[in-house]
Amino acid sequence: MELQRELLLLLAALLQYPRLDVRETTRRCVALMLMVGAGEPRPAVETLAGQPSVLAEASTPEDRDGMAPTSLMSQFAAFVESTSLGHLEEIYTATFDLNPVCCPYVGYHLFGNDPKRADLMVKLQQGYREAGIDVGSELPDHLSLLLRYLAHIDDPELGGELAGMLIGPALEKMASSLDGANPYALVVRSAERVVRHVVEVPHTSHSAPRTAEMGGDDRV
Repeated sequence: MELQRELLLLLAALLQYPRLDVRETTRRCVALMLMVGAGEPRPAVETLAGQPSVLAEASTPEDRDGMAPTSLMSQFAAFVESTSLGHLEEIYTATFDLNPVCCPYVGYHLFGNDPKRADLMVKLQQGYREAGIDVGSELPDHLSLLLRYLAHIDDPELGGELAGMLIGPALEKMASSLDGANPYALVVRSAERVVRHVVEVPHTSHSAPRTAEMGGDDRV
């Protein structure tokens, strides 16, 4: 369970503006996917994290179609190793900040400008406060914040609702809007598959999660 929590936190970091440690974060992410996604022991994370060339080729049998999260993230790791931080920053900005159909705000993808989005943000804000998550200047429905929140949740039912009704559907919409040549499409698609795997939720139609756990008494 702790590995799954860490994996969600790493994905949250990768879906934020790139930092100096992006290469290390990506390597660690691939290594954890290998460990979490298989039912048998894997090589030590520290060993994998120290070998970028191995990570770029890492896969399990179920990854061979190129759709499993390990393969997707391994491709992103290879790209990160071969590009500069400045170039990655430019791609991130063009992908998420200048492209409304792929903005990183979950509430916008699900509700648009409907007041339900504002209601959701209020309830998320209270949930973050109770979980001790610092929002900073970011809007509460930012994808990275929801991934961090999901990593902190111990209630399987609430976690399943967040993943299946908010995070998963938003990631699906974002993935469908991205060109296959965009390296961040690999991150978004990988995150969508990981979220559904670690909380074991089916594909569902979206709505707001159970709000009694987030400071409300009804659904938004």
